[in-house]
Amino acid sequence: MHLKYGLDAPLVLILFILGGLISIISLYLTHSSPWSYSYGMFMIIAGAIHIHTSVRGKFKIWQTLIW
Repeated sequence: MHLKYGLDAPLVLILFILGGLISIISLYLTHSSPWSYSYGMFMIIAGAIHIHTSVRGKFKIWQTLIW
């Protein structure tokens, strides 16, 4: 892992994860339909993809471009 370079746009990551968690918790408390959880899950998955591309993915691309 290349955490010494930091995360790209850390506020975006926080908003993805926080938005997803708030959405899922509020939908759980209001007993909404299962399809309503898809927005929260989408936000959490987008946050996970953001972490992967920021920490590892860009270095894979750079390695293929440089070598």
